[in-house]
Amino acid sequence: MKKMIIALLCFILVISLSGCRQEKSSDSQIKTINKNGVNYVIDTEQCTIRDNQQTYSYVIDKAETTIKYSDGQSYTWKESEDMGMGIASPDFDYSTHVDPDILIDVIDEVYHVNNKQNSKNAVLGVILLIAGIIDAIWAERIWFFHWGWGYKNAEPSDLAIGVYRIGGIIAAMIGLINIVA
Repeated sequence: MKKMIIALLCFILVISLSGCRQEKSSDSQIKTINKNGVNYVIDTEQCTIRDNQQTYSYVIDKAETTIKYSDGQSYTWKESEDMGMGIASPDFDYSTHVDPDILIDVIDEVYHVNNKQNSKNAVLGVILLIAGIIDAIWAERIWFFHWGWGYKNAEPSDLAIGVYRIGGIIAAMIGLINIVA
């Protein structure tokens, strides 16, 4: 009977958590970055950057970012482990185009912030997943390390073991959500 109740609670928890992932709204895809007194609006879904005068498109491919200007000119920034190099179109005129380094900085600011946040969520997710699995599988030992070592002949109640297992399952699910999201 107790196993059935625990299984039912786990099932309800899985069903209720499966709807927790919220779709990102289109507003979250647009960010404004101020560089040298100019506001650049970057749309990460459309891969465009707008300033007061023009719209630029960009493509990110691994360690290479290419910016395309409205007149067909382009600038590519290639990055390796310890250095980077910019390559412009043969007819590229630095005096008539927005400095491509500024646009690269805008792109880096948006994407590096996102990547750092995602990696922090993944690390937290892995820690929670591992801790939750350990807690769910070895609930008696975890109870002993937490409470039992301080008493002679201490044994956990079935309720205590159930609470530790449910807590472990919840922690593992939250960890999995953090890894996937």
